[in-house]
Amino acid sequence: MENEIFMRLIITGSKKDINKISNFIKPNKVWKKGDLKTSKGTMQYKNNGCELFIVKNNLLHIEDGLNEFISHLRPLKKQLSTFNNIKKVFSIVVYSKNMMPSFYYSKKILKFIYSIEAELETDIYCL
Repeated sequence: MENEIFMRLIITGSKKDINKISNFIKPNKVWKKGDLKTSKGTMQYKNNGCELFIVKNNLLHIEDGLNEFISHLRPLKKQLSTFNNIKKVFSIVVYSKNMMPSFYYSKKILKFIYSIEAELETDIYCL
């Protein structure tokens, strides 16, 4: 593995809102306030939430993975924009062993993130 990149849309809010959102986005993971973050850990989630994510390996350009991820989210744009009382974070996490991808966020990508009223978060871990 040269690099591994997680692209996630993390949504947190009330239990009622998360249940409604989960019905149409089909998240990879759903949690309730107080659930443990890992099966062996002691850290708990502070809010109800869900996330939708994809994982890519050995990308040269973050933009390539983001375009693919956004193509899955684009049909959900209208529904994601209708919820006002939730927090949305577009998260990119890079684990790099020998190959750091380029980070370029095109206007198209930034407009989409803005249109669903999400924040952008990037974490980089050099292994």
